[in-house]
Amino acid sequence: MAVEVEELTDSEDPDEMIEVASRYSTYSAPLDKHLAAFKLAQRAYLMDRSNRDAALTLSKSALLLSGLIKDEERKSEIVRKGYEAAARAGGEGDDPLSAYYFGTHLGLLIEEEGLTAVSEVPRFEDALLRALKKPGTDMGGPLRVLGMLYLRAPAWPAGVGDLELALEMLGRAAREYPLHPENHLFLAYALQEDDQTREAREELRRASEAVSGGRWGDYAPRWRKEIEKFREELDN
Repeated sequence: MAVEVEELTDSEDPDEMIEVASRYSTYSAPLDKHLAAFKLAQRAYLMDRSNRDAALTLSKSALLLSGLIKDEERKSEIVRKGYEAAARAGGEGDDPLSAYYFGTHLGLLIEEEGLTAVSEVPRFEDALLRALKKPGTDMGGPLRVLGMLYLRAPAWPAGVGDLELALEMLGRAAREYPLHPENHLFLAYALQEDDQTREAREELRRASEAVSGGRWGDYAPRWRKEIEKFREELDN
């Protein structure tokens, strides 16, 4: 990306670099701060790839930044770096936090590769199941991502798709972590798939309220656009 990215700190101390990068790896940060945090987290990680805190910070930063990047080639590069970092942090082991970032990045890579990556879906599901040990990560992230996997994937025997499980996971995410807009938006998708249109509209209303009631930075307009698009589909 041919843009000037600011330096958030001139410190070469990895602990300070990680702390500063973490501070700006939040939904409320604008895109330019996300870019700077990602650059800083990457510097800290490359200083010592065995530093778990650096790896997790880079993986989290990559996940948040990837949701704001429109250029597909650049987005793919960011996701791959986040995936590598999450794997280094222990994403294929029992730690639920590392598993969440490993799984979410793997899911994005599967989405990018399409049919050529179908064989990776079981690894994706397994990572999110391990992440469920800490369901509050990313405000219900493991429930949200796993629920969307069950909603979008083909049903058995072709895949792991299961509408009942999707409704269960996404319903729990919306109930237990109501402040995250996507928990309601994704539940609305599942409810519509289950022909519960009135309930889907209600979840869209809650999603809109969650966007308005939180500090979501550059994510807010993106989510408002997606909510409005789905609302129009329901009305037609």
